[in-house]
Amino acid sequence: QRLSLCSNRLRLLPNQIASFTTLRELSLRCNLLQDLPMQLTRISALARLDLSYNPLGGLPSYVSAAPQLQGRRLG
Repeated sequence: QRLSLCSNRLRLLPNQIASFTTLRELSLRCNLLQDLPMQLTRISALARLDLSYNPLGGLPSYVSAAPQLQGRRLG
């Protein structure tokens, strides 16, 4: 499954995102995210995460260490 929340001016990602357990791709590009909830790592099926064009200072260690994530985009 895919979920695109692109260009929504999101500042926060709700913790409830973890309830999407079958989500394989999540695109959050072009938002205003500065941080990510740790609950994001509970989505065990998540293989691709696009965070490009967000003011993130970097990828939190708990996200970069998630073994199931094959593709991560920042920038």
